[in-house]
Amino acid sequence: MRFDIWYIAIALLMLFAGEIFGEWMASNRDHSLALVHAHLNVVGWASFALFGLIHHAFPVLASSRLAMAQFLIATFSTVFFIAGLWVVWAVGNPLGAILGSYALMLATALFTVMFFKRVVFAG
Repeated sequence: MRFDIWYIAIALLMLFAGEIFGEWMASNRDHSLALVHAHLNVVGWASFALFGLIHHAFPVLASSRLAMAQFLIATFSTVFFIAGLWVVWAVGNPLGAILGSYALMLATALFTVMFFKRVVFAG
């Protein structure tokens, strides 16, 4: 699987969603969901674009047994986390955001393990 292409594709979708959401907030003069907008752009766009670029620069990462799990956890936890932030705003329940953020940390830890094992300590 071309993780580099999929990460960048998802990053672009997240960026576009963040931009649309930002425009919606601006046109309604309601910035109460700015935190959701910011996380769409930072976690969604920036993190996924970087995952994709790193995969492109180091294609050996795709051969890791952790690569698919890391990709799926990163993707679904990001969506869950961002939706969870909206739920915090809407009803005050932080559980989704908390679970999503922990799953995101797991995805980052897996990516770190993959990078160190396949790139840093590759012999």
